[in-house]
Amino acid sequence: MSPSRIRSFLLCFTLILASGAALSAAPVLTWAGDPATTQAATWRTDATVTQAFAELQPAPDGIVKPAAQRVPARSEDLALEGEPPLRFHTVAFTGLTPDTAYAYRVGDGKTWSEWFQFRTAQAKAAPFTFLFLGDPQVSLREQWSRVWRQAWLTVPDAAFALLTGDLINDGRNDQQWRDWFECVGWVGATRPLILAPGSHEYMSAKLKKDAPRRISPYWRAQFEFPTHGPAGLEETCYFLDYQGVRFVVLNSQEKRTEQIAWLRQVLSGERPRWTVLAFHEPIFSGGRDRDAAHYRAAWKPVIDELGVDLVLTGHDHVYARSSLDSVPTGYPAAHDVVNRTVYVVAVSGTKYYPLSAGPWAVRKAAETSSFQAITVDGDELRYRAWTASGRPFDAFTLKKLPGAARNEIREP
Repeated sequence: MSPSRIRSFLLCFTLILASGAALSAAPVLTWAGDPATTQAATWRTDATVTQAFAELQPAPDGIVKPAAQRVPARSEDLALEGEPPLRFHTVAFTGLTPDTAYAYRVGDGKTWSEWFQFRTAQAKAAPFTFLFLGDPQVSLREQWSRVWRQAWLTVPDAAFALLTGDLINDGRNDQQWRDWFECVGWVGATRPLILAPGSHEYMSAKLKKDAPRRISPYWRAQFEFPTHGPAGLEETCYFLDYQGVRFVVLNSQEKRTEQIAWLRQVLSGERPRWTVLAFHEPIFSGGRDRDAAHYRAAWKPVIDELGVDLVLTGHDHVYARSSLDSVPTGYPAAHDVVNRTVYVVAVSGTKYYPLSAGPWAVRKAAETSSFQAITVDGDELRYRAWTASGRPFDAFTLKKLPGAARNEIREP
């Protein structure tokens, strides 16, 4: 695209957002139900907007006409000390047809966004690719935006993106959230997000030192996730099934013990062929002096017992990745099993910590921002990682073998 066309696109996008108070940022897509038949969209406005809607229709091959299904939004006010009052609006599209493209727009009935487009998941197991990124956290507009864009340029067919927390540095800072949404931009309005809360979604300089830790009020206002997790962890601990994979998001910041029984229930009985776990603080640390023995003691026995295939984490601001045989067993010693799980720690932002991954990591890197793509296709799970510049630097393939107790791993 020529520079003049890029400038025209950006100007058009800015004018659309500035044309009224109905939309101050592009909507973001998430799931609170079945990805094959539902889709949620959330956007923010100032507090003067008294009503909000979305219009939806199957995406045409030509002009999108305004005669479409209109869905009223659920609105929620958020007013924090020192921040401007905001209103968040969420619509839940239900009864959708699997594997179908839909066009939608959001607004107040008079002022509308441009038309966006998304595609529902297939109702059965089918090949797909998703992106995984660790902590964005700092320098979002200046630095992280480059990584986010490069990820989608490199893997344009990714169905969605999964991020493992620390999206921002201060969970109560409205400008940081604005910067994050500006970076995500129109991609987040067309490709859904699966998000795990991180430590900085729980932290704020505005809270007293002895105040109880709680998730930022921005989290539930601007993201719509399932509420079937343990009591008190709604929308921060949940699972979704997508085309033959069960994605389970845990909350590593609170109520860790309460999540064990829930996780065992979610992973017991019949489930999709592949299981991916995502949470913020890693079972095996990649950073110096950051070992989380309490997470490992609580969660690894259940991960072993229930045969999780892949665990995706962040927090340590380094890159570290295990193989199958490299992960130490005996945590605790009484639960010493044949490991079948690959563990990954990654960072997409530019805040880095010293690297000390230990012998468990077969691939590691310091001061390296990265993005990862995972492709699931039948009995194979293919993992690829790139640096921020788009340089490939890690890859492996997991393969399920008939009757085998664990996966086979192939590495370059």
